[in-house]
Amino acid sequence: MEYRRSPAEYFIRYLISKKEITTDVDTICAMLDDHEIIYPSHSYIDKLVEKMGALPEPFVPAPSRKDRQQHLVTKAWLKKKGIYDLWYPTEPVQEAFRVLGEHKVRGLLEDMLLSPIRVEEVTQHVNKHFGIKLTVEGVATYSHYFWNKNLLTTDEWVIILKEKRSSSDTETVLRMAPDVANDVVPYVLGLSGPPPNITSGVVARRARDISFTKLLEIERQPASKDHARMMTDYMRVITQAENEMRQSDVALKEVLMAFEKFRLNKSKAPIPSIDKVAKLNYSQSGGGTDMEAENRLLEE
Repeated sequence: MEYRRSPAEYFIRYLISKKEITTDVDTICAMLDDHEIIYPSHSYIDKLVEKMGALPEPFVPAPSRKDRQQHLVTKAWLKKKGIYDLWYPTEPVQEAFRVLGEHKVRGLLEDMLLSPIRVEEVTQHVNKHFGIKLTVEGVATYSHYFWNKNLLTTDEWVIILKEKRSSSDTETVLRMAPDVANDVVPYVLGLSGPPPNITSGVVARRARDISFTKLLEIERQPASKDHARMMTDYMRVITQAENEMRQSDVALKEVLMAFEKFRLNKSKAPIPSIDKVAKLNYSQSGGGTDMEAENRLLEE
C-alpha cells in the first residue's frame, strides 16, 4: 500500500495556481524537495493539476477597477480551492512559512499535530519547550497548508512516518487514544515526565477493557487452534489485569485507612472560651446586647 496524497496538498495547489509554473511539474517537485515537503510521486502532481481544473479566465488575483467582477470570481475560486490565504498572506501565513524553515520547531510541531490534542494545547507545548511565541492561528495555518492530518488515512501516515522518521514515537502519538492524549503525548515526545495520574491500576483496567472488547470481536469466529489461542491469550491478559487492579486497590485502601486513622487521632483538646483568649480586650458587648434583648422579650 502507498499513500495517495500529500499532507501539503493545499500548498501544492497554490503552486499549481501560480501561472508561471502551472504546467511545469518538475519545477513544482523541485520546490517541494527544497522545503522537504512530502508528496507521493510526480504522477500525483499531474493528477492534482488535472483535478484543479482550469484557472478562471482571465485570472485576476490583484484588485482591478477594470476587471473588478473577474477579480471577485478569481477570489471565489481561490477560496473554493482552499488556497486563498496564500495569495493574500496574513500574519498567520507568514508565521507558518517561518516554521517551515525552523527544522527543530517544525519537527516537534508536526509530531504533536498528528496527535488528538487540540491546536491550542499543541501551541502551548511547543512555545513552552522552545521559549517562542507561536500563535494558535499560525499553527492552524501550518497544519492546513503543510501538515494536514485529515488528508491521509492512519495507514498512509504510518507509511510516511516509517520512511521519514527514525523514531517510532510519532507513530505512537498518531495512534494515541483521545482520552489520554493530553497527559501521555507530552511524555512520549520528551516534553514532560511520566503523567502522575497514569498508575499501574489505571493501565491494568485499560488492558482489561481492551482485551474484553477483543474477545467480543472474535467470539463468533470459527473454532480453530488459532481462535482458541487468541481466546486464551486475551483471558490471560484479563486475569493478570484484574490481579494488578486488586493490588492497586489494596494499596489505595491502605493509604486511605492510614489517613482516616490520622484524622481520628487528632488532638481533641477543648476549645478555649473567647474571654480567655481575648482577656482584657474582650468587652462582652455582644453578650450584653443579647441579654437586653432577652429581658425585653420576657417583659413583653
